[in-house]
Amino acid sequence: MEHQENITGPILSDTRLIRIPITSDPNAWGKMLYCALRFLRARAKCYVHIPRIYDHRPGQYLGDYYQLVSTEHEGALYLLWRDLLQSGNWKNARELERVWEEDVQEAQHPADDNASTTPRNSSSGGLHLLDLPIEIVEQIFEYAVGGSYELQANLIRLRYRDRPDNNSTQLIFYQPRLWADLNVFQICRAFRTLAIKYYGVPQQSSLPFSPKMDTMVVHGEKQDQFGRINAECGVAFSPNLRLQDWENEDHWLLRDGVYSFNHSPVHVRPWSTPMAVSAEFLQRPTKIIMQVDVGTIYKWDWEDVWLFLGQTFVNTQCLKFNICHMDICGATEKVVRLPELRGNFRAHDLWVLMGLAEARQKSHRRIFSRLEALEIEKVGTCCSSSWGQRSQPDVFSLLGNEFIKF
Repeated sequence: MEHQENITGPILSDTRLIRIPITSDPNAWGKMLYCALRFLRARAKCYVHIPRIYDHRPGQYLGDYYQLVSTEHEGALYLLWRDLLQSGNWKNARELERVWEEDVQEAQHPADDNASTTPRNSSSGGLHLLDLPIEIVEQIFEYAVGGSYELQANLIRLRYRDRPDNNSTQLIFYQPRLWADLNVFQICRAFRTLAIKYYGVPQQSSLPFSPKMDTMVVHGEKQDQFGRINAECGVAFSPNLRLQDWENEDHWLLRDGVYSFNHSPVHVRPWSTPMAVSAEFLQRPTKIIMQVDVGTIYKWDWEDVWLFLGQTFVNTQCLKFNICHMDICGATEKVVRLPELRGNFRAHDLWVLMGLAEARQKSHRRIFSRLEALEIEKVGTCCSSSWGQRSQPDVFSLLGNEFIKF
């Protein structure tokens, strides 16, 4: 198919977001998939000459934004961390990093030496918070906590990390918001009561999360700009994984779980210890966003990923997919017997969606039993012709994209 140019700009009827309700109808999931496939169909007109109508860099889909970590650098870190582990000096290294993190926190949240010493629950005259209608108090509270919060979560599957026999899935939070970051617990009794209502009771093994206001954003594992399954930092960084105690059969990476690190991915070390997130927290998320617009290394794995997520976050009411939409410029026609797939690419978005359908069928419809809606948003656009001309075939095989239109 020849590359077709279009300089007329985006069609006004183009839809960026759809919301598909999930009802109690036994055929609801089939109807949902049909609506989703229609929305994912490649655009008939070229995206090259269209102004950037979405906040997205086209090259980002291929992982161009990754900083290349050379094998020499990885090898040097591996030797350094190995020597620290063998000598026992890793404890001193961890203490230095802890002090550094405290200094950073103090710089980001300096203490106010001029803060008023007047008791917050002063009984002096004037309007009291509890004198206001509860709706107004809740609006003030939500403004005080900074509005909605997106908890970033990262998937890890060891079967891509030299352990093909391990089918476990882990979800990792790096440097999430902590209870200490919510000052509303110390403002007054009314705000503390509201904070507990919104976020739950503070617990050492939990994280503050409001089902009403907050969202969990899940990222799959990605390849680097050369198509390699390499992570540049975090738990999946090669030196970190190579120096784990794999002889320990109870190692946390060998089984499904949700974990949290109080520091950023670049400060994760082989001796870093994660916090296993409590079961109480796992009950709180009701909306999950799957950030799949930049692709992941998963294909058939999506069935296992969805089984893990569905069995872990049982109160999920809304699943949202952030996708990168493509045009048909780089497609070659192919006739199939499934008319509902016509107009779609064999692309990563379909792997994600079909994996969800397969997982639900495999679980006998038990996962995501409380799901009320599925949302799909086009957060980026891509011309499939210019994309297909790139000389990085390994990337396409990893992403699962084939420029064949059903």
